[in-house]
Amino acid sequence: MRIVRYTEARRQEWFDILKEADSSFYNPERAEQETWTIDSLKNDLIGYDHEDMLIAVAARNKYSSLGSQIYKSYVRPPYRRKGIGTMLTALCESDMRGEGARWIWTQVDASNFANLKLKLRMGYHVVKVERIDCGHQWVQLCKEL
Repeated sequence: MRIVRYTEARRQEWFDILKEADSSFYNPERAEQETWTIDSLKNDLIGYDHEDMLIAVAARNKYSSLGSQIYKSYVRPPYRRKGIGTMLTALCESDMRGEGARWIWTQVDASNFANLKLKLRMGYHVVKVERIDCGHQWVQLCKEL
């Protein structure tokens, strides 16, 4: 397994895994918006590759010199519960810390207990819980770096 960053040569593969990630959330039609995500965040996409296949990705946004966001993170089902989400989150945090961010925040679907547990274990704190129009609840979390 190795760390990989976005490259145009693998654009379709990045698009496919981000689409897969979105289809697991509240609105599968939203997955078509991932072209925008790739174009605007391609310098901030990071992932793990296993045998030349992307198995986990994260997208992050830098909002200011003080704070950044893990916009999205996803580990493909066969690779879950192996510490990859922890490594991916830690990698994002390390990158952001290196860029001078002092705070990091993220959103997690309230029904995603494994991801919530992971973020709490890694020192994130719940800021608020909000319900979106389709009935899902999102938990907003933050952490001081």
